[in-house]
Amino acid sequence: MNRVFILGAGFSKAINPVMPLLWELTDSVKSDLRSKRIEVGGDVEDIGDVERWLTYLADPAPWLSLSEQMRNSTLFIDVSRAIHDVVTA
Repeated sequence: MNRVFILGAGFSKAINPVMPLLWELTDSVKSDLRSKRIEVGGDVEDIGDVERWLTYLADPAPWLSLSEQMRNSTLFIDVSRAIHDVVTA
């Protein structure tokens, strides 16, 4: 299994100055998802940044139906892949 670690912007920029800050990463992930025709939905996009998206999507919120929770789980995977694609590009 591969592991992915997302570290703070200071650490990332110290390694390589082209590494994105959180807001840049969020914009790039949104763009990547749009290019793949993956909709995150207004409730998730309103959260503001990709780090909070992952937190929201990973938590099986009790007010959501099972199907909505499964959609969030799928979106968590899609967002994680988009982060990988953006960072490795």
